[in-house]
Amino acid sequence: MRRGLREPALLVIAALAGGCSTSNAARLANPAAVGCRESLRDAFAIMLVGQGEKENVAEQVARSGANALADTDLGPHPFKLSSPSGIDYAFYFEDEGHRCLLHLVAKQGAGLQFGDTLTFLATRPLSGCTCES
Repeated sequence: MRRGLREPALLVIAALAGGCSTSNAARLANPAAVGCRESLRDAFAIMLVGQGEKENVAEQVARSGANALADTDLGPHPFKLSSPSGIDYAFYFEDEGHRCLLHLVAKQGAGLQFGDTLTFLATRPLSGCTCES
């Protein structure tokens, strides 16, 4: 069994009850592998900076998120990362057959919610990671 979450003040990771259509959601099979963890960290950071997070905050949340996923098996479910900036970001993994994708599907903060499950807010391939449908 995997350990509990690390650095909970920086990260809230939980399965989302609803709100996004994620019929293609996959399970991340090897989040503890060094290459996958590094790829996750980099993808989270790039996506968060792209959404307006300060680089140092994005790096902190990305590192915490990658570490938490290494310790938590969410199955094929969407999840969220919470930033100290007050914005929650919803993600899920997709098994595209030959590669694993990370999709940013929504962000919510200060009562505002943005999301687009048709085009996604951002998508990054995860080298070193394996997804299972």
